[in-house]
Amino acid sequence: MDIALLLTVFIVGIAKVNSKELANSIGSLTTTTTTSEPITDENLAKAFLATLDMETDERCHNRTLAEWILASDITPENRVEAIKSSLEYSKFLKQKWKESQQYGWSGYHDPFIKRQFKLLSTLGMSSLPEAKLKKYNYLKQTLESIFSKARICKPSDKRKCDLGLEPEVTELMMYSRNETELKSLWTQWRSATGKKMRKDYTEFASIMKEVALTNNFPEVSSYETRFYESPNFLNDLEKLWDQLQPFYLQLHGYIRRKLGEKYGTNIVGSTEPIPSHLFGNMWAQSWGNIFELVTPFNETKSIDATPFLVKFQFTPRKMAQVAENFFVSMGFPNLPQEFWDGSILEKLKDKDMVCHASSWDLCDKKNFWIKQCTRINMEDLITLHHEMGHTVYQIQYKNLPKLFRDGANPGFHEAIGDLISLSVQTPQHLTKVGLLEDVEESFEADINYLLLMALEKIAFLPFGLLVDKWRWGVFDGKIAPAHYNCEWWKLRVKYQGVSPPETRTEDDFDPGAKYHVAVNYGYTR
Repeated sequence: MDIALLLTVFIVGIAKVNSKELANSIGSLTTTTTTSEPITDENLAKAFLATLDMETDERCHNRTLAEWILASDITPENRVEAIKSSLEYSKFLKQKWKESQQYGWSGYHDPFIKRQFKLLSTLGMSSLPEAKLKKYNYLKQTLESIFSKARICKPSDKRKCDLGLEPEVTELMMYSRNETELKSLWTQWRSATGKKMRKDYTEFASIMKEVALTNNFPEVSSYETRFYESPNFLNDLEKLWDQLQPFYLQLHGYIRRKLGEKYGTNIVGSTEPIPSHLFGNMWAQSWGNIFELVTPFNETKSIDATPFLVKFQFTPRKMAQVAENFFVSMGFPNLPQEFWDGSILEKLKDKDMVCHASSWDLCDKKNFWIKQCTRINMEDLITLHHEMGHTVYQIQYKNLPKLFRDGANPGFHEAIGDLISLSVQTPQHLTKVGLLEDVEESFEADINYLLLMALEKIAFLPFGLLVDKWRWGVFDGKIAPAHYNCEWWKLRVKYQGVSPPETRTEDDFDPGAKYHVAVNYGYTR
């Protein structure tokens, strides 16, 4: 199979849906709550789903709004309200799940009714006892709060110790080429985040195992990947990586040589894993920020819209309007006014907030918002397009039943976002919308552009894979708490070929320095 095709399949999260009957694929709770005969009348089932739809919208809106308020202003009061709202919503879902058990949906003929009951059959987090669910929400928000409120010191000025990840630390990692400074930023961030999470994360992991078991899944890995509806999904991931790995190894070898030339072979050995603080990214998950260090043809023009954005004083809102115009040019309508009224497009002053970019469906069919601490550069312009891809997708299916207002599987949404990102950052498009001038068309320019794409997309693949392999290993009990950090670095060396810049121990908890680990947000999508 062609490598490009394999990459496309991987990026969309192996986004496949079987064309066969949608049964025997998603594990489900099968215990019924009544001894009476199951309801076989499909009209009654349809009426139940219609009522469920209306009731769910209101409760989903209340819960999501409470989560939005907390994410944009992390305070003890907002945490209490978010937990309260989440518990109320879970209680409602559990009750509706119990009611759904009365219906003998497996024998229904209408595929839309059957599919909705299939999705209802797995209760998810709401399967936990109330006390355990409350603990889960508390721990999850605690971990997210530690991450989002973390502050570190500027390496060159120890009196300035109020640097948050966005934008200060991220920009220092992007632009600094001082190895000592990069190591300080790398180490401080892990001390301010992961090191403070270990105890809470250990308890959190035990609850995740219980979630899988109460939903009749033997492991968290099978529970989290159930929407892909493939019994061999985890093996498929490994097989795809085996086919992509030779290309990655060539990319890794080239970057290792270039970084060795920059920092010296005493820091970047010619046969050793690459120290992970040298990639222009806090987690070495994408390598595009060191493009100028590794460019094969320096004389060609850079494919970077940042100078134009800065020169013409673009604001986050104006950048979002550029993204909106992209979708309008494809025939989609302009975003509703509610989007502009509700979205947070830049970091709020004097507030602790979750800066990780995200797209929100407020479950009321009219409010679809983006939260992003936008910086004025090309990277965040691309991210805005990605997030808006989610938003446009959400608007398109807003009138479907609530159970269908999502991607067919988690990969579909990310496929939309990444497809948009790849289209937007081509030199041809950036020139067309006036964000680049005089694009050079030559063999050298093409090679530079393809390398940049490899640094952004190919370099990320092993990281995304290993994060979930570590999470699942922890949740399923294959990685013991006493070995959390050791096993993390074993996976990073094995899949990425990167190493920590200094000795790490089990007093550290480096996985927690990554947002997706802290908030339990998987990458296999």
